[in-house]
Amino acid sequence: EILYDVEAGVSAMAKYLNIEKVDAVVISDGMTAVTGSVAGDNQVKLKDYSTGEVYTLGCENPLVSDYLGMRIDGYIHTDRITGENTLVHFEKKQTVNVTEILSDDIISTRSGSIEYETDKNSGKTKTASFSSDGATVMFNGVKTAVYSPSDLKPSSGKVRLVDNNGDNRAEYVFVYEYTGLVIVDRVSTTDEFVGSKLRAMDNIDYSESSNSRFFIMKNGDAITLEDLKQNDVINVAKSNKAVDGKALYYLFVSSETL
Repeated sequence: EILYDVEAGVSAMAKYLNIEKVDAVVISDGMTAVTGSVAGDNQVKLKDYSTGEVYTLGCENPLVSDYLGMRIDGYIHTDRITGENTLVHFEKKQTVNVTEILSDDIISTRSGSIEYETDKNSGKTKTASFSSDGATVMFNGVKTAVYSPSDLKPSSGKVRLVDNNGDNRAEYVFVYEYTGLVIVDRVSTTDEFVGSKLRAMDNIDYSESSNSRFFIMKNGDAITLEDLKQNDVINVAKSNKAVDGKALYYLFVSSETL
């Protein structure tokens, strides 16, 4: 049996593992930011939910991009020698409600709300609400202050709403409008590109010179470009302008063939 002598008010994680738990919102994932400046490569920025303090941390887990704008329990490890702070684990707070709506299911959009069908052609609808003047709205990773309700229904894509405090009014709205379709022919790790079966102009260059950042989701998991397989189908959502000097690519991957 191992006994731990822990001081009052100090957790075992903090004393023995040098890990601190924080209640915070992910405000930058190293690709873009919902507020403030963009974190660097392999970094993340968290904003303490109570104090507003901002932490800039190392983080090499690409899945953190799926938590952008989300309130989390974050676990920060501080290296005793270098003093470097790293986000080693994170999980969604129980108060958080995330709603994802496919563009085909959207019935109408208004200032502060989106009405959508819960089951295709069922006639059953719900309304997702957000603050029309207080919510942060992002289009393909770009924060946008001026938009119309019609912009919230992409011609092809999806909308994600993040409600952090459980009041049924989202603080963050992420609109992903698909700008291209790629069926993977091959992935060249030597030349750093993904070849498309459809058109050569749709090839994805991920070399350093492309000045691009990528976030790739497949079956609910974040993957790398090298993980793509032949015949994977990719819905591409590309930012309409650079963020921190980089073009942003959101790749939503399916193994279903067309």
